[in-house]
Amino acid sequence: MISSVVGVVRAIYRYPVKSMRGESLGEASVEWPGIPGDRSYAFVQSENRSTFPYLTGRELPELLLYTPVLTDPSRPYYSPVMVTTPEGATYPIGSEELHADIAQRYPHPFHLLRLGRRATHDAAPLSVITTGTINSLGNTLGMALDPMRFRPTILIETPAGNPAPEQRWMGQSLVFGEDEMRMIISEPDARCKMITLDPTTAMAEPRVLEEVVRARDSLLGVYGLPQRRGTLRVGQSVSLLPG
Repeated sequence: MISSVVGVVRAIYRYPVKSMRGESLGEASVEWPGIPGDRSYAFVQSENRSTFPYLTGRELPELLLYTPVLTDPSRPYYSPVMVTTPEGATYPIGSEELHADIAQRYPHPFHLLRLGRRATHDAAPLSVITTGTINSLGNTLGMALDPMRFRPTILIETPAGNPAPEQRWMGQSLVFGEDEMRMIISEPDARCKMITLDPTTAMAEPRVLEEVVRARDSLLGVYGLPQRRGTLRVGQSVSLLPG
């Protein structure tokens, strides 16, 4: 099949703890469950019996200001995780001190969940958004939008003047570099309150979600499934392989 280049990998992100601050990577391996170490931990609302009991930025926006770090990134599934609070104190992920720090802001029962390789992805192990989508939305709102507001695993730089190209990739495969990794685009990403939150301040801007709901039926970016394990690198070409 003939593939066509649609963009370049501009950034790769990993989020060791669900709803906490992510980290930018220059390179990452991709396994069947996604990027190793991504969303391996989550905090759970202990009294929530729904199908989505996680404690996230929807309930506690300040979670976005906590910074988790893998202390042994060469062993992402097994590495201890240290978390720095918004005030600058650093504690182990499972410590009583970190729990107490979060409890000062969220006075309801919660506990830590470790899923390791299974992770806690909402819909699929990989999520993609393009610069075309972010720039188009930012221009409409008159705002500069940090890509991490949308919490993607892969940011693809696409040519100017092509807003939301990823919405047209549904059911097709993306090939990274010289076929170093492949993923299939599985479904659009239905957005929620999380995208209203500035990732550096946790302040909410409701206009962001309002515009996505109004103009895009709540859909922004896409989810994907690994189709061939391999390596992602910033600067790789991204090609579209028709389904």
